[in-house]
Amino acid sequence: MTEPQHPLRRQEDRTAAAHLPRLRRVAIGALAAWAFIATVGVGALSVQQVQDTAALSKAKAAVANANRAAETANAAVAAVGAQQARQQAQLVEGCVRLNVQRATANWSYASDYTVFSFVVRRFLAPTRTETRAQKRITRAFALALRDAVRAKEWTPLTDCAQAVAASGISYQVPAPIPFVKRRPPGSALSPANAALTTPVGSVP
Repeated sequence: MTEPQHPLRRQEDRTAAAHLPRLRRVAIGALAAWAFIATVGVGALSVQQVQDTAALSKAKAAVANANRAAETANAAVAAVGAQQARQQAQLVEGCVRLNVQRATANWSYASDYTVFSFVVRRFLAPTRTETRAQKRITRAFALALRDAVRAKEWTPLTDCAQAVAASGISYQVPAPIPFVKRRPPGSALSPANAALTTPVGSVP
């Protein structure tokens, strides 16, 4: 047998029952709002992710372009360096060939200087059998030969390695030196020594 409800309790039940649809609507509205906010948030995150991905791709492309540009520049610098090295090697080779020619010429000029210096001394000393006219002719010949001998010069060898490294194509050949001022060292008369890039006794 059902116990009869108090009138006040019945009124509370009816009030609660009346409020249930309203609470349900509020809850459904809250859930819908949360779902909308979540959807918007996910969409915003997706857009941001796309933008971040695009920005990262652009950054990677920029880095790749910079690396390619650096590689191109390095290759160009290396090519210029190799070309300069080849030119310098060619200059050194040409300088060495000139040194060999110079040493050969120095040896020939030194031989001439030695022989003709003796001849000059011999003709400047007249013999007793010569007449006055012969002595005059002999002396004139000896003086002319002495002037020619005094004009003989030799040229120092070049330190090709140092000269080319310091001045490149503008390096200067050493000035000739008269035999009467200074006799050449043996190293300046040796083609074998002259064939070195830094010969003994050479000057830059």
